[in-house]
Amino acid sequence: MEKAETEESSAYTFTDMDATKYAKSSVNVRSLPDTSGDKLGGLNTNDEVHITGQCNETGWFRFEYNGS
Repeated sequence: MEKAETEESSAYTFTDMDATKYAKSSVNVRSLPDTSGDKLGGLNTNDEVHITGQCNETGWFRFEYNGS
C-alpha cells in the first residue's frame, strides 16, 4: 500500500509559493490535494497557514501542518 500512495502522490505537480493565508471556513486537512487523501486534521475559520505551493491539477494548497 505504501508504494501505491507514493505513485498516487507523484501524479500531482505543484507551483511553489511562499505566502500566509487564512482559512475562510472550517476545512479538512488531507494527505493528498483531493478528497481521496487521508484526513490528517482540520482548520477552523481564520486559522493561519504558511502556503508552500498550489497543486496544478486541483488548485488545492500545500502548506505546513503540524511540522510537516
